[in-house]
Amino acid sequence: MGNYSAIGNKLNLARKNAGVTLHELSVRTGISVSCLSNMEHGVTSPTVKSLETVCTALEIDFIQLLNDTMSFNPIVRKDERKLIFRDSHRVQYRMITDSRQQLKGSVLTVDKDYYGEEVSYGHTCDELLIIEKGNFVVTLENKEYVLSPGDTVYIRANMPHKYRKVSNGDAVLYCVKTNMD
Repeated sequence: MGNYSAIGNKLNLARKNAGVTLHELSVRTGISVSCLSNMEHGVTSPTVKSLETVCTALEIDFIQLLNDTMSFNPIVRKDERKLIFRDSHRVQYRMITDSRQQLKGSVLTVDKDYYGEEVSYGHTCDELLIIEKGNFVVTLENKEYVLSPGDTVYIRANMPHKYRKVSNGDAVLYCVKTNMD
């Protein structure tokens, strides 16, 4: 098999799960049976257009197919964390997991001179905050909790919440979710 076997294997599995023959897929896509077979066996590289056409015909998500076939990288080095967001140099958000994975992690670093309040109106998933450095006040349902390094807080989906740093120096907290919104 060639370098394209991961994509081919996914296409073959999706086609079989849909109960579609190569001939039927050829009719739906306008791509020859031999070309489709070569794609599935990893002999040839599909063009983006032909891959999109096949994904549409099989009713599978094109982007998810590509993400699923990329090699799994379990390690994210501290100096390789991708910047997600930086709020005027006061709060920095970086990914601590590969963004293609189901479980998402980020690290939030609050600048030593920033004591403002950060507000979230809720996320579409539950999240876990882990305090690494500094002290925070986290407000959930109008109740304030003072958290220190090592403390955690579980926030249910769609729950508005806010936090602010209440200690000197930089402060760091980690956030883990099953997806990012």
